[in-house]
Parts: sequence; C-alpha cells; structure tokens
Amino acid sequence: MWDNTLTKRCKHKLTKGQIVLKVCPFCEDSNYNMEVSIEKKVFHCWICDAAGMIQRLFRKLELPFEDDGLQVSVVPQEVKTDVLSLESFYKVSWKRYSKFFKSRGLEEHDIVKYNIMTTDKGKFKDKIIFPLYEGNKLVYIVGRDITPKSKYYNMNINKSNILPYYIGKVHTTVAYICEGVMDAISVNKLGYTSIVLLGTVLSDAQIRKMGEIGFSKLVVCLDGDATKKAVNIYDKIVKQGFESNIVMFNQKDDPNAVFVRDPAELKNILKSAAEITLKDRIKIKMGKR
Repeated sequence: MWDNTLTKRCKHKLTKGQIVLKVCPFCEDSNYNMEVSIEKKVFHCWICDAAGMIQRLFRKLELPFEDDGLQVSVVPQEVKTDVLSLESFYKVSWKRYSKFFKSRGLEEHDIVKYNIMTTDKGKFKDKIIFPLYEGNKLVYIVGRDITPKSKYYNMNINKSNILPYYIGKVHTTVAYICEGVMDAISVNKLGYTSIVLLGTVLSDAQIRKMGEIGFSKLVVCLDGDATKKAVNIYDKIVKQGFESNIVMFNQKDDPNAVFVRDPAELKNILKSAAEITLKDRIKIKMGKR
C-alpha cells in the first residue's frame, strides 16, 4: 500500500486517518505541518500551502507510487481557494475581548489601527480576525480563537508570494520580519515596520516582493525557538543581494511575550539586531542559543 511506503521512508505521526509528515518536501518546514489523508489520498502543507493528489507528493519525494500493486494515473484536481472578502466581518468588541487583548499588550485604539474584526458566520465565526495587507491591498485573513488552547485559522491561499506588513509609524526601507500577527503588531507598536511571515519559511517570491514594495533591508525577528530557521532566512536574504540583520531571542521568548513583559525591553532587543558572526553560528549549531 502507498501509505506503508510513505511511513517507512519518512518521519511521521499517525492521527485520525492521517499521516502527518515531519518535513514538507516543498518548503522544507520541519514542524509536522504536512498532512496526508489516507482515505482521500490528498495532501496539504499548512506552511507553504502545497496541496494535491498523493501522486504529486510521491513524485516530489522521488518514491515509487503503487496502490494495491497497481499504478494509478494522476487526475488533475481543481484546488479550492478561499475568496478574500471582509463583507461578512465587522469591528470586534473591545469589551467582549478586553481580557484577551490586554494579555497580548493591545489597547482599545488598536482595534481601529489594525482593523481587528469578527463575524457570526462561517469558519471564522466568533473568532478574532486580523486582515493582512500589502499597503492598502488585502492579501490574507487570519482568524484566532481565545480558548485555553487557542489556535490560528488560516485561509486556503498560497502564502509564498505575499508579504503582508503593517504601515503605522514606519521606516519605509527597513522592515522587521516576524512569525505571527501578534509579534508583528508588538514590533509595529514600537514604531517599526513589521512583516507577518505566517510561519518560518521565506520564499524567493517574498524576497522579490520585498524589493518591489521598496524595502532594502530585512531584520529577521523570529521566536527564540526558531533560531536555526531564522539564520536560514537571514542567509537567504543576503544571498539574494539584500541587507539583513537578525534579532536573537531567548529560547522561550518571542516579540509579543517580551512586549507584554516590558515594551522597553523589546525595543532594546530590536536595537541589538546585527549580522550573524561565525561565533554566533557555532553557538547555534551547538544548541547554546
């Protein structure tokens, strides 16, 4: 069976009729974000949005594809994509969610500044909604619940060619690239342009977009538990001919957590951004950063 071949060759987890691969072969994310449906024989990566029939995944992995001993032909499938629209959304209630907002360092006026919304219908029902823009152009929508095990809800739209950023009080040529929305808002509230990467992978298309928007320098500002990926992004930016620095957080810290603790502390950390040295690389490789 094809699933036996996949599980024998790849690091994986099995859950609810799915094989969850540790590494996505399309974007190389290694946080178990590639899901494969055993019943439907389709796959989807929640980081780069690569998706399709299982045969495409096998070709990418350079594995032979057989299903019950018979070669199965590839039938092109139309991938459904969410439509970008704020038509059913409305401004979120500060009173209803004030406890959550305050716990993340947000103030009432931030609801208007960042156009934070909600809705009473669809998959984003009763979620906090963050519309993301490139300038004035809506390019993505992120939803988040506020239960004890809160999680993000993403759209089925390819993220690899968009670069959403906040345009409050900004530097027009320098931007700080963050993993998530809350991190980006925290950085922006301190007066910096911040980009929402929506993960830990930066594509070539996004680097080109950086130049098209007008940025000439990107400061990599990922969470402390993603230092190695931050270095990979830094190297990729520099290789493409752009200037870059990197911000180093402690293992359990991220921009939003530091901002909530002390905005001045986050500002000092952001000011410490610098180029990667050989000494830094050795420490990271040895797991000391």
